[in-house]
Amino acid sequence: MDISVPTGFAAVEDTLARAIDEDARLKRYEIAGRKVIFYIENLRQGESVSLEFQVKALYPVKAKAVASKAYAYYQPDISAEVLGRDVTVR
Repeated sequence: MDISVPTGFAAVEDTLARAIDEDARLKRYEIAGRKVIFYIENLRQGESVSLEFQVKALYPVKAKAVASKAYAYYQPDISAEVLGRDVTVR
């Protein structure tokens, strides 16, 4: 699952680690540029995954919505995408 982080924000790493600890199906995460990649195992058809992590504003910014995507690692054509929300920090 690739979760995009808006421009001007950074993921808070201890909250990423906490998300991994709270669900055994979440195996690890990577920060890759402006997105956080979560690796999920043993997710069965019809099941869902819910997780939370924090991001912090690096400076005042008016960020446009960014898309995040979930996909099967070995079959990336099986995927879903969602657009986040615009964010303003003053």
